Amino acid sequence: MQETTASTSDSFYEYDQYTEPCDKNEVFVFSTQVTTILNSLLFLLSFIGNGLVLWILLKYENLVSLTNVFILNLSIADLVLSSWLPLFIVYHRQGWVFGEMACKIVSALFSVGFYSGIIFLAFMTFQRYIAVVDPLSALKTRKPIFTILVSFVSWFLSICASVPTIIYKTQTNTGNFARCEYIQLRPILINNYQQNITFVIAFTVITFCYFRIIKTLRRSRSQRNHKPVKLISIIVTVYFFTGPL
Repeated sequence: MQETTASTSDSFYEYDQYTEPCDKNEVFVFSTQVTTILNSLLFLLSFIGNGLVLWILLKYENLVSLTNVFILNLSIADLVLSSWLPLFIVYHRQGWVFGEMACKIVSALFSVGFYSGIIFLAFMTFQRYIAVVDPLSALKTRKPIFTILVSFVSWFLSICASVPTIIYKTQTNTGNFARCEYIQLRPILINNYQQNITFVIAFTVITFCYFRIIKTLRRSRSQRNHKPVKLISIIVTVYFFTGPL
């Protein structure tokens, strides 16, 4: 009987001395370090890669081509998206120290870069789909006015989609840590639904177009359209895995 009591007391003693397997502060420091490294790499890769693309397009390529114009706009959209990563690095380490107006502007520009990149990807894939599946109709899309119109519509839609961010994003203070966030549930839901719907529509368009392109190329012996299709396939794949961050 005495042995049982002693054993029970020991077990209670050991339980009272039990400590948590990980320190929350250590987890926060580790996650901050990882986020800093990843965002720094993404910023450098985006700046160097897109800067090189813009330099090649503006110096050596013909911007009358609709595909080249789409790639140009896509690079600009990616730069708009990633140019604010240094601010987010500071944000994760020290909180939002740039003020409420900067919170609204930076969040809106980040949103514009996100939406414009997805929209240009969808348009670029659809244009290549028309060029492969229906070459005669593709001749109409080579007019400069069509290129200007598509670019304008893409940026306009992206800006409109980012308006709620300007209205509802604000700076909040929790202790000594400031945040740039939505403070109401409705804007959060609208933003999430908007992003998900945009992504699903673009992904559906891109998947359908590539399915038809591959089906058409398999029946054709001509290799003329294979090279630009492969180029756009690489661009779409890379952007979908790295562009949205």
